[in-house]
Amino acid sequence: MYPLLKDRYVPTAVKVKIYKTIFRPILTYESESWTLTTTTKSKIQAAEMRVLRLIKGVTRRDRLRNEDIRKEPDVKSILQHVEETQIRWFGHVKRMSDDRTAHQWLQWKPSTTSRPGRPRKRWMDNSKTAVERRGTTLQEVESSGMFLAGRPGDTCSLKGHRPISTAVQGTTVQGTAVHNLPRKCLTINT
Repeated sequence: MYPLLKDRYVPTAVKVKIYKTIFRPILTYESESWTLTTTTKSKIQAAEMRVLRLIKGVTRRDRLRNEDIRKEPDVKSILQHVEETQIRWFGHVKRMSDDRTAHQWLQWKPSTTSRPGRPRKRWMDNSKTAVERRGTTLQEVESSGMFLAGRPGDTCSLKGHRPISTAVQGTTVQGTAVHNLPRKCLTINT
């Protein structure tokens, strides 16, 4: 694959398509459940930038900033992509029924005391910071029902959510009255 990315006669659009369809899925395999530490973020970004430098035809000796390299092929950061998949997975787990294993693990609280020292970074911490970067808090998302399923292409304050139609006002969704949830972000599976 690398010789193909280095080739000057292959158009940049084709190289970007290869990156988005082959390299990015390989780099982010099962990223929904990752706990992103600083070391992990650094390694993922380094691998991404190596491929993007090959696509653009520059080396580290050219001393270009990562943002400048990412601008031309119009590719968003791989860390943004990972955050979006984690937020999507959070909503998916929150919609699960209580008897599903993933939902039980999300709600689980340990009965033992924690070990001394700084606590390890958890998956929920990553989800919380990803939601806060988008202008809201995890508590607001949980209390308002913003995590309810949406359809692609519809608009809301959180990606992947759509507004409800007036025809379903007053009905209930998973035990919550529709009129109590914010109209702007409530979605219903049909």
